[in-house]
Amino acid sequence: MQAEIAGVPTSPCPWLGILPNCPVKGPNCRDFAECPTEIPSNSLPGSAANLAEDGYAAVALRCCHTEMEQFVRREMDRQGLVICEEGALQGFLHWFDCTDDSQTFEKLQQGLIMGRSGLPPLCPWLGSVGQECPARGHNCPFVEVAEPAAHRRRTACR
Repeated sequence: MQAEIAGVPTSPCPWLGILPNCPVKGPNCRDFAECPTEIPSNSLPGSAANLAEDGYAAVALRCCHTEMEQFVRREMDRQGLVICEEGALQGFLHWFDCTDDSQTFEKLQQGLIMGRSGLPPLCPWLGSVGQECPARGHNCPFVEVAEPAAHRRRTACR
């Protein structure tokens, strides 16, 4: 844990810094590596792959977050799910976008179930079509609306 915390300030999605220098990260920390230019011949695009284990594996071969995002969004549509927290989807994709993640279609489906239910340690980030998004508990992070005078009172990193 100490090694992980020590590496946070230089990670692609830093959340910890040493004051007064807070780390800089992209919006919603969606900084993925670029998709490879060479596409494996036995891979499939996320927009067309079968929503099953073979399709998932073929999309994962591309190691491309945008392809996997298309695949995951199609699976969410199939299950009647809607995204309540777009940033959570982007974080979820990091775990499934390439073969080196050692994931399966079954694990992806389980992750979506957890994203809907908010089973600990997660907060719900998915809802059902036609229903309100699930309530978020008091331990769930949220993005504050910027307050104009806040810079005079706060010094901690967000």
